[in-house]
Amino acid sequence: MSKQESKHRLYDIARELNISNKDLMDRLSSLDIAAKSHSSTITEVEYIKVVSTIKKDSPKESASKESLNKNTNRWENGRENDYDIERMFKAMSWTNQHGKERVLAFNLKIPLVDKNIDLCLFESGANEYDQKAAVSAPGKIVMLGELKGGIDPAGADEHWKTGNSALNRIRDAFTKSNIKTETSFIAAAIEKNMAGEIFEQLRTGKLSYAANLTIGEQLTNYCNWLLQL
Repeated sequence: MSKQESKHRLYDIARELNISNKDLMDRLSSLDIAAKSHSSTITEVEYIKVVSTIKKDSPKESASKESLNKNTNRWENGRENDYDIERMFKAMSWTNQHGKERVLAFNLKIPLVDKNIDLCLFESGANEYDQKAAVSAPGKIVMLGELKGGIDPAGADEHWKTGNSALNRIRDAFTKSNIKTETSFIAAAIEKNMAGEIFEQLRTGKLSYAANLTIGEQLTNYCNWLLQL
């Protein structure tokens, strides 16, 4: 197949650029490139046009960030040395490249789901989060994710079943309320059988993002995806 005839799947492009499928579809529309869904393909010429435009239009990411200390329950400015930060903080706050405030909280009970969720990303600043306004407003929830840290391959499938059940509860609760939210799954052990199921959910858009904690590039891409949501 020649370069001119090469086809690029849209959900692959979205992952490459660390943006959501919806954002990519919106960009295609603004560039007058026709596509029915995120499973559609575009030509090499269209691919180059889309990628170059999005990269050119992307402003620099804000460096400002704060972390919520577990012990003092106060927000602290970001430090150059974040060693052991996960032991000290229960949430992080930043302003993303689109100028939108975000808070990422860990192991938090979401009222709409009535369960604790491992990773919770809110459209919120630190003050709004402190007042519980974001947590109790489903429309403020940008992403909910499951995190499985067990590294034993023998338990990987069971971790996926547990995480997938939790993600299905999230989707069901939000669908009933007619609210869209992104979902993700990250784990330290991903085996062949579960990898196939995860890929199929990513392909269909049921799952927004997935990553293996033990593969540095995947973890970095996941963090970049979070920062751009």
